[in-house]
This record gives sequence, structure tokens and C-alpha cells, in this order.
Amino acid sequence: MKLEVLAECCDHESLIHQWDEILAQSVSARLFESPLWVLNYWRYRCGAKNALSFITGRDEDGRMVAILPFVKKPQPGAPFLSTWECAHSTGEYESNWTCHPDYAGRFASALLDHLNSHRHLWYQMKMTVVREDSSALTALLPACRQSGFSIISAPGREVPFIPITDSASLEDVVDGKYRREMRRRQNKLEKVNPLKFELYCDQEGLDPALDEFFAVEASGWKGRGGSAIRDDDSAERFWRQLSHDAARRRQLRLHLLRSGDGVIAGQLGIVFAKTYYCLKIGYDDRYGEFGPGALTTREAVRHCLEDPQIDVYDFAGAALPYMRNWTDRTYRTWSIQIGSTHAALGGVFDLVRHGRGTLRSLRRAITGRNDNVSENT
Repeated sequence: MKLEVLAECCDHESLIHQWDEILAQSVSARLFESPLWVLNYWRYRCGAKNALSFITGRDEDGRMVAILPFVKKPQPGAPFLSTWECAHSTGEYESNWTCHPDYAGRFASALLDHLNSHRHLWYQMKMTVVREDSSALTALLPACRQSGFSIISAPGREVPFIPITDSASLEDVVDGKYRREMRRRQNKLEKVNPLKFELYCDQEGLDPALDEFFAVEASGWKGRGGSAIRDDDSAERFWRQLSHDAARRRQLRLHLLRSGDGVIAGQLGIVFAKTYYCLKIGYDDRYGEFGPGALTTREAVRHCLEDPQIDVYDFAGAALPYMRNWTDRTYRTWSIQIGSTHAALGGVFDLVRHGRGTLRSLRRAITGRNDNVSENT
């Protein structure tokens, strides 16, 4: 396999066309490895700090069969500790390479050969939140062991999902007691103001709808904690541009729940390769007793059940207690960190990484951090 390293100045249009062709041939293609997600995330969330490059793999006929977008993150004063990371590696959403299923093993070997040419440096490769069935995991692990690379693979979070079948209905998905509770809360809420569910799939009226969604998302605990979309200009630009790009492709699903004249809950999703990804959700705390988030999620799930092009509803984030109301199905994610083949640097890599993991666990135990967040949804 021929490997190429392309710099940021490469022809994106030609690259995107070939990139999309690989995704179309993969039965496990994910939104988070698509140009739609990766290029927007790099441009608005990390582009100002790190140049974007690509490692591509080509077959004997010169056809691109694999692509890994990455950024190089140098350590100040210690260039031998540089890290190559997926351009969209955040810890919040998935990171991955894109590879034709027939070429995963060869791409893994070629990638490690390329890294080995820099064996006098650390140059570790890092991917966070890699889905358990990704070839980036299943092909890289044995290839690293065979090539003598230091590698740490650690289980990460479990992500809930709802399988969607042709015969499924809301009654099949949601427990009867929970359905009745949502109906009771909706009836109670309708006594305050008339309710209206709105769905935005294209660009018409999208910006005002996004303004309302960002406002309601900031009205709860995220706003109080400073982690709402509106609290970060680059985050708002990212989500707005991503929404517009998805709308142009008819992949956007922005759900809003309106009570009277005001939006009290919203959910931003994108449909990609027969999967609906629930990316952001928010609700107005003042209406918390009515469960507006749950009503919005119910509407989104209903939409997926009625759409023959959707096979999976993916919560796209760590499992939280409220999600058990919707499903008991999950998939596991992993993190991958590849060190150097150099004996000394490989040993330092293992020591530092394992040491950091121990310190991180100790810090969590001391601070008693609690990641359980209520959907109130």
C-alpha cells in the first residue's frame, strides 16, 4: 500500500469526494469520521492552533482506500514528545480513521511503518473514543504488537442506542409506565400554554431556530457552569456551520418544543448512514417539573421510528441514568495511544501513560466527581 502525507493546503474538494466514496463502501460508517464533522470541527474548534494534515492509503491502482486526518501537537521545549492526534479527537465525541474494510490490516501496517521512520522521536499517535468495532482498534492492536510498538488501549464509556426496526413503535421502545408519565406531564404542561413541536430539516428559518435552541440550552445547568454553546464563540460557530452544512444535505434534524411563544426544550440531531445522532439537548429549567426534555426526545424517537431510512437512534455520548428509560442497549468505546518502537522511549511512554492514569483515578476518588446529569428529559 502506498502512503501519502498531505498538508493542509491540499485540494479539499478532490479529497472529500474520495473520502465520501470510502464511507459509502463501509457498512459501519460513522458521522464522526465524515468530512462534514471532521473539517468543521478542525476549522472551528482547533484550526487556529494546529495545522490539519492527512495520511492517506492508496491501493495498487492509485485509488484512495483510507484516510486519517490528524494534527501534530508539539510539546513546548520537548519536540521529541510531540503527539499526532485525530483532528477531531475531543473525548466528547468519537474519533476514527476512515478505511475501506478490505484494507484495514494493510493500512495499519503501512501507518506503523511510517511512524517507525520517526523512531528517534516519541511521535505517539492518539485516538480517543474509538468505537469497539472500528478497524482502527481491531487492526491497529495486533499490528502494533507485531511491530513492537508500545500501545495502550483502554476501555472508555458505553454509549446507549435504540435499534429501530420496520415493525417497531413507540410502545415497543418505551416502557408503558414511562410513557404514561410523559403523557401526564404533557397534559399538565398543556394547561399552562398550548404546545407545539417543530422540526427543522433545511436552511429556511434555521438561524432564528438555532438562536432559540442555543438560548434554551444555556438556560439550564450548562449555562450556570459556563459550558453552554453560547459561552464559547468557537463552539457556536461550529454548531451553526455544522447545522447549515447538514441542512444542505437534508441530514439535519433540529427539534424544538414550544410552549406558547417560547421554546422550552430542543434537541439537535444529524442523520448519517441510517443512524440518527442525538448531539445536543437542552431545556428551560423553569419547566423542569414537566419533563420538557423527555417530551422532545420522545418526539425525536417517534420521528426516527417513522423514517424508513433510519435504523438506529444513537445517544452519541456517555451513558447517563435517564437514558435507561429509553434503552438498555449500549456499545463500548476505547482509547488508543501508540508510543515509539525505540526501547528507551517506549519504556518512558508506558511509565508516563500508566502513571497519569493512576493519578487521574486518584484525583477522581479524592474530588468525588459526579458525572450523573439529569435529562429532566
